[in-house]
Amino acid sequence: MAEAYQQMAAEAGIRVNLIQNPADSYWDTVWNKKPFFHAAWSARTPAQALAYTYASDSANNESHWKRPDYDALLKQAREELDDAKRAEIYNKAQKMLTEEGATIIPFFIKTVAAMRANCSGYQPHMQSNNLNYETLTCEGKSAQ
Repeated sequence: MAEAYQQMAAEAGIRVNLIQNPADSYWDTVWNKKPFFHAAWSARTPAQALAYTYASDSANNESHWKRPDYDALLKQAREELDDAKRAEIYNKAQKMLTEEGATIIPFFIKTVAAMRANCSGYQPHMQSNNLNYETLTCEGKSAQ
């Protein structure tokens, strides 16, 4: 990922020096301490993702981007009971973050799931690494 970014930035005349750090000390010496670093967050609901990583008072605000009007949108969305109105507020917050925030998001992961016709009850979780088969049931011999 870093090498790809380095190459793309070079095309714009930006020189990027890559510094490799041992994995066993990354969270103590690099993450949220250096001015530019890589982190990965799995999919989360807007209420979690937009607040946990970008709210001004969040300990995990990796970009150190602080906007009181953004924080106010998050508060408004958390208090809104109407799903459509809440989604609209989160869309405003996301647009603000996209246009003015200080994070590069190079890709998004899609969750893909398949199930046999004789099975039911499984719902993929938005965090693709959270697999929960508690409600999965299958009928017939092939389910064994």
